[in-house]
Amino acid sequence: MSRSRNFSLNFYDLAVDDSHDEEELKRWIKEDPSRGAIRVYQPGSTYSELTQCDTETHAEVIMSKCVTSNLYVYYAGHSSEPLGYDDCPLKIQNKFLKSLGYDDPERIQFEGTRDDLLYMFKFVAGREENKADERVQLTCTVKFKESSPFSFWSKRFCVLCGCQLHVFSSSTPKGKPSLTLDLAGGNVIEYETKKHLYCVQIMSSKKTVFLSFDSRYDQSVWLKRAAKVVTKHPLEADLSRCSLNRLPKYLFLNKNLAALNLSHNFMLELVEDSSVAYQPEGWINDIYRFSNLKILSLSDNNLVHFPVSVCNIVTLSELDLSCNKIRVIPQDIQKLKKLTTLLLHSNLISTLPYHLNNLQRLTTLVIAFNRFKSVPHIVKELESLRILIAAGNSIVSIPEDINRIQTLQILDLRMNHISTNIPSTLPELLIFFTLNLRGNEMTEFDMRRAKNLHVVNCSDNLIKTLSLHKGRVSMINARNN
Repeated sequence: MSRSRNFSLNFYDLAVDDSHDEEELKRWIKEDPSRGAIRVYQPGSTYSELTQCDTETHAEVIMSKCVTSNLYVYYAGHSSEPLGYDDCPLKIQNKFLKSLGYDDPERIQFEGTRDDLLYMFKFVAGREENKADERVQLTCTVKFKESSPFSFWSKRFCVLCGCQLHVFSSSTPKGKPSLTLDLAGGNVIEYETKKHLYCVQIMSSKKTVFLSFDSRYDQSVWLKRAAKVVTKHPLEADLSRCSLNRLPKYLFLNKNLAALNLSHNFMLELVEDSSVAYQPEGWINDIYRFSNLKILSLSDNNLVHFPVSVCNIVTLSELDLSCNKIRVIPQDIQKLKKLTTLLLHSNLISTLPYHLNNLQRLTTLVIAFNRFKSVPHIVKELESLRILIAAGNSIVSIPEDINRIQTLQILDLRMNHISTNIPSTLPELLIFFTLNLRGNEMTEFDMRRAKNLHVVNCSDNLIKTLSLHKGRVSMINARNN
C-alpha cells in the first residue's frame, strides 16, 4: 500500500536541539533528497537528539557527533543490531520507511525525524540494558579437546557466559567463537589423565569437551561455577537474527522457558504430508511444547500464515507477530485468555475474528500498517483495552460507539484517511485520554465536551475549525493545517 500523498514538509514539527538552526536545517535538507536527519536516543531513555546527515554519512561520523563509541538500531522495540563504522544510518532509516509504504522522498525525509515511530524503529547511542543479556562469569586460556578420537589438545580461549561455554579458535578472543555449547541440562565432572591432572569434562546436549588447567585451584573454580550453570535453565532466550528456520534441539531441554525471542529469522511451518516418513523436530509447529512461555516474539520471519500452534501456549501474556505477511487471524486465538499485549503491525490483515472478544485481559493491541478500512468492531468488546494503535491503514472514520471501550487511554489513528468529524460519543470516555489523528483528511475538530482529553495531535490535516474543552488538555499539536 503506497502512502504517497500531497504533503508539505514542515520542520516546525521537529524537536530540534539548541545546537541546530531550524530554518538552516530545513533549507539544507530540501536542497537534496539524499539529505535528512536521524534521531539518536540515549539508552533506556526517551531523550533524543536530531542529527543531520545524508545517505552516504557513515555511522562513525554520527558516533563522533553524539560522543558515543557504539550505535545500535532497534527494530519493533525488541531486536537490536550494532552498526559498523561504514554503515550509513540514514540509508537504513529510509529503507525501513520504504518498507512501510512511503515512496515520496520529501515525506520520507520528514517521517524520519519524527519520534512516533519509536515503538517500531530507533537509533540508540549504545546498547540498552536487556535482562536477557547474561554476564560473563569466567574467562581463561586452557588446553582444550573435544571427545572425538580425531581431536587433539590445543590452547584455546574459553568464556563461561550465562548458561553457555564459548570456545575460540586460538588462545586469544579474536573474532567470533568457533564453538558455543549450551550447558543447561548437561553435566560437569572432574577428570584426570596421566598428562592432564586438572581437567574438567563438560557434557552438553551437543557434544562433550575437556578443559585442562594448570592448577587445582583453577580447576576447582571452573568446576564449581560450571556445575551451577548446568543445574539451572535460563528463563529467557534471545535467538533473534540467528538465520534460524527451525528451533534448536537443545532449546526443548528447557521446560521452564518464559520468554523467547525468535524475531528476524526464517522460521518454517511443517506442512502435513503422510508421504514423508521422517520429519525432524524444531518446526514452528513444535513451539506449543514450551508450555510455560509468557512472552513470544516471531516478528519479521516472513510468515505467510498465523502459526496456529502458538494458540496452544495458553500461558502467553505477550505475543509479537509484527512485520510478517499474515492475512488471517485464526479463531483459535481465543485460547490465549491470559494475553495482555498483541502486536500485529506491518502485516496484510484486513479483519479480526469475532473470537478475539474472549481475550478480556488484552490491554494493548497494535494493528498499525495493515489493510483495515475501519476500526474493527470486535475491539469495542475488549473490556480491558487501554492502548489501540491502528495507524497507517485506510480507516475513513471513527466509529460512533468507540465510547464502549471505557478503559481506553491511547487511541492512535494517524496516517489514515479520516475525513469525518470526531463522533459525539468520544468525549464520554471517563479517563485521561491521548488522541493521535495526525496525517488524516479532517476539516473540523470539535472536542468541547471532552473533559478528560489530555494529549491531542491533529497536525497535517485540513482542519479549519478547532474546538477544545478548556479544562485538562496539557498538550496539543495542530500544525500544518
